[in-house]
Parts: sequence; structure tokens; C-alpha cells
Amino acid sequence: MLNPAMSAQIRCPWLLLKPDRR
Repeated sequence: MLNPAMSAQIRCPWLLLKPDRR
């Protein structure tokens, strides 16, 4: 996706919004 730093920040909320895609 984007930079590695941004990916980590987007991954946090991503897991909460999409826990199915663990």
C-alpha cells in the first residue's frame, strides 16, 4: 500500500474494522 509507517497506522484501525481479515 503506502509507506511502511503509514501501513502500520492503517493496520491498527484496519484490524478493528475488518477483524475477519486477520
